[in-house]
This record gives sequence, structure tokens and C-alpha cells, in this order.
Amino acid sequence: MDIDKINISKNLKKIYKDRTAEDPTKVVPLNHMVASIAYKVVNHINMTTDFSDAAADILNNSAFVQMYTEAKNAKTEFIIQGFNTVWPSKLFTEVTLEAQKSYSSTSSSSGKLVFNINKEPKVEPNVEKDAVAGDPDKDQAGELVDYIPPRSNIKAYKEPEKLGTEKTLGRKRQR
Repeated sequence: MDIDKINISKNLKKIYKDRTAEDPTKVVPLNHMVASIAYKVVNHINMTTDFSDAAADILNNSAFVQMYTEAKNAKTEFIIQGFNTVWPSKLFTEVTLEAQKSYSSTSSSSGKLVFNINKEPKVEPNVEKDAVAGDPDKDQAGELVDYIPPRSNIKAYKEPEKLGTEKTLGRKRQR
């Protein structure tokens, strides 16, 4: 598809062209445009805001508590010498938004961005890779956590069955 023949703004055409697909024959134009925009947004957030520090601070001050066991190994048993508790946590050092998991040029998106909790800081938080479908490689991602929670399993309130009826008692009611 020739994007220059489509009636859209010059800015959208530039965004579309900035992202190149590994196999241009498999590109779905609308998906490619959405993925291109998603990557630009995520890169802007990661590289020009304090999102990483703020998200790491929120996670470190959450209900997450680090606990370390101090123990030594005797010949046939372990001897626990104590516990060391750390709160607020110091575990999370860098959190970035990622688009690789959900946005590609070849398939429709789920409409979600994910958090990438990096055990070791990345040099470039969200480098735009060639557009390919599928999950990121294991070396690209830390722990991926959807920031849009899944649907709740809570069911609508069901009126309880009335007690003392012939159906619930299994017999006629005695008076």
C-alpha cells in the first residue's frame, strides 16, 4: 500500500513511514498505524517523563515487603538465626511502559500497554524494533504486568432461595 495516496495528514504519514516492518507484505495498514502511534507514545513517556522513577516508587511503597532469612547450615539441619525485613522495598529500580507485547503491524492490538519491571536498568527503555507479531524475546522483557486489570470474577447478587419451603425441606412443612 502506498501511504502517500491516502488522504491523511503529513504527520500521520511520517509516523507510518518511520516504523518499518520485517515483512512489508504482511502489514495490515491500520494495525501498522496504531502500532506506530503506540510506540511513539510509549517512547515519549519513557524518555521524557519521570514515569520510571514514579512507578518504581509506587511499587516499592506498596504492600510488597522483602524478607530475608538469616540461616546457617549445620551438618544435618538448618539453623535459622533470624529474619531481616525491608520496607519500603528496594527491589524495583526501573519500570518502563512497553508496546511490543500488544502492538504489531501484522495483527490487531489488544489495546493494552504493559509495564516492564526491569531487574537491571535498560540502556534504552523502549527501542522501537522491527514490527513483528508475537511476544517479545525473553531477553527483551523483564516481568510483564498488564496495567489494565482483567475482568472481575464477581457475579451479580442472586436472591437466596426461601427457607422453609417444600422444595428446600424435602417434605411438607409441619405445623
